[in-house]
Amino acid sequence: MRQRTIARYTFAGYLWVGVLICPAWADHPSVQRLRDLGAKLVQHDSVIVDLKIDCTEMADDDYATIGRMTSLKSIAISGKPMQDRHLALMAGLPQLESFQIDGTSLTDDGYRHFVSFPRLKRLALFHPSRD
Repeated sequence: MRQRTIARYTFAGYLWVGVLICPAWADHPSVQRLRDLGAKLVQHDSVIVDLKIDCTEMADDDYATIGRMTSLKSIAISGKPMQDRHLALMAGLPQLESFQIDGTSLTDDGYRHFVSFPRLKRLALFHPSRD
């Protein structure tokens, strides 16, 4: 019984690692959509670690795509102001260390999403809204 449990967790671990480092993720259609929007992606060892994008034409699904890119260490977003729902869709990126946002329209509740980035070391907010 114990061996079966260990095997199950080991297999699940391999699947999880495969999701994080699979080179095919960089070619996934939703990531290609970000490229079509002008995203600049940096890969290291077949893993996307850096994203720079103008979010003017982005939809909520695009923010959700970014939120699934669990290997990201750095994000720089500019364009239209980021709103609470956008940040919520990206919340929880486990490797994110640097987040730069040019233009925000966040409420107090929206700012609380930053606590879901456990490794965040640098946060730069340019032109935050004063609404």
